[in-house]
Amino acid sequence: MKLREFGQRRAGCIALLLAFVLGMMPSPLSARDFTPSCSSSSGTVKPVEAAIAAAGLWDCTKAASNLDRTGNLDHERHFYRFDLNPSQDSPKFMISRVAKFRSLAVAAIGDGAPVIENHDFTDLKATYFDRQFIVPLPRITPDTRSIVVMVERPTQRSTLDYMRLTDTPPGVGEADRNALILIALCTGLMLMPMMFDFTFFRVLRRPFILWHAALVVAMALQLVTTSGLYLTLFDANLNVVRVMTIGSFSAMVFAGAMFSTTFIEPGKLPERIRRAVQIASGSFMLISIIHMLGIDALGQFPSLAFYFLAVPLMFLFVSMFASALWAGSIAVRYLIVGLGPIMLVGAIRAVSFIIPGMPTVDANEIFLLATQIEVLATTLGVASRFLTLKLERDKVRAEKNVMADLVDHDPLTGLLNRRAIESRFSDLREQGFNTFAVLDLDKFKEINDDFGHQKGDEVLKACASALTNETNRDTIAVRLGGEEFILMIRGQMPVEQAEALRSAIPLRVAHLVPGLDRPVTASMGIIEIPERDFTGMGFNNLYARADRLLYEAKETGRNKSIHERLVSFGGNGSESQPQVA
Repeated sequence: MKLREFGQRRAGCIALLLAFVLGMMPSPLSARDFTPSCSSSSGTVKPVEAAIAAAGLWDCTKAASNLDRTGNLDHERHFYRFDLNPSQDSPKFMISRVAKFRSLAVAAIGDGAPVIENHDFTDLKATYFDRQFIVPLPRITPDTRSIVVMVERPTQRSTLDYMRLTDTPPGVGEADRNALILIALCTGLMLMPMMFDFTFFRVLRRPFILWHAALVVAMALQLVTTSGLYLTLFDANLNVVRVMTIGSFSAMVFAGAMFSTTFIEPGKLPERIRRAVQIASGSFMLISIIHMLGIDALGQFPSLAFYFLAVPLMFLFVSMFASALWAGSIAVRYLIVGLGPIMLVGAIRAVSFIIPGMPTVDANEIFLLATQIEVLATTLGVASRFLTLKLERDKVRAEKNVMADLVDHDPLTGLLNRRAIESRFSDLREQGFNTFAVLDLDKFKEINDDFGHQKGDEVLKACASALTNETNRDTIAVRLGGEEFILMIRGQMPVEQAEALRSAIPLRVAHLVPGLDRPVTASMGIIEIPERDFTGMGFNNLYARADRLLYEAKETGRNKSIHERLVSFGGNGSESQPQVA
């Protein structure tokens, strides 16, 4: 399947799946949820029971002169009152968003003394969707008029902005279950490209491939955390959820920055922008770690730094994309399509947190869609870049092989040259090439003088073809220079093999080189080395011994072979008498 067709089909499947997911995602506020009747903040330190009892006596239709309704997080305590309607079903749970606070108290206010239940932040449990937590309400009786919730020392407004009462916990209804199943399918689709990443990395070891895999994992963890899918495997208290949420988001930002800066082609991004993005994302990661630690003495500072630092980081991303696009980068186009929606989610979260009086917005529905777009676009980008780099690498390797081939081969005959055989000599000896022959054409100078060097070159090429056979892996032919050749032979009856090749030269030359008035013969000297002595001699020693036999063959009449078999090799060596073939 072509890459484009794969992308189109995957995009269609994702679009159809997301249409179901977004249509079935439960609303943060259902018809049976109870919203606060009034709220207030106070820096007054008084016993919890007295503060909650006083909150139960508020008149929500009138201003409370002794209470601050601005929601200033610098205040110690924040009160929310929910008035109950006797004609409606009573709520059973309080639900809100996870953010660091010291403690939470829930009270049922009626005719008698308030029924108060206190909870530490680390004791509370998370629930499904939108990184929410759930708190069971105290027992509600017929005379219960209101529920008062007091949050002590919150560090973010999200816990206060999304507080509500409900009679059904998230994840129980059929629509909720279907939405969780579909979110799980989306998460699975996100993780599938990792198989391609690891396959690509085995072939092409580029860091951007691993950074892309890290980015996909971080986004999947963020999606699993915000949707509460992890609750199908284990329960988690709010501190664990908070660490998972912050950690996965910061890891997503850092991996996205490192992926982008390594994915854009070299020369298409100014180095100062590349470094600025990497340093800013590293600083964001450091602030995130401090934020995850949840140090009470730091108060709101870590969360403020977390969101405020995200703004210049996004501007750096935009500058990076603009610079690379202006420089003609192809890779950055995939990044703009893939990371653009993710950056939009980050901008919504940061702006809603920074602007005073604006309810915090997580934009999790947009985030779900953005993750699928990101994985699709960047996976196609990685595949495209992989193919481009692989083609470039293969081209370089091919050119390198051609150059090496030119260096190691004789340009006239195509045989290996002396440089090649000397560098491979030891390996060939270990592979069993234990017969070494030096061959020289007889009276070749007369052919050049009588017929010209062009005809002589044709004779040399014909000789080379007689000495080589593509199906014969037991013989290696080498041209040393001029009319001199070397044969290295292994296997059974190597001397006979060498003699057969020498004897084939006159017929091959006569067949391939017309116009000669004489046969072209060759003389040869052969050294046969026993297996047990195969490491005893180097190339130069064997060549000298074989060359001596070659000239002996020439001096005794030419067109013949003389060979000897070494019996042992020592200081002076000992050998059998030369034999003429």
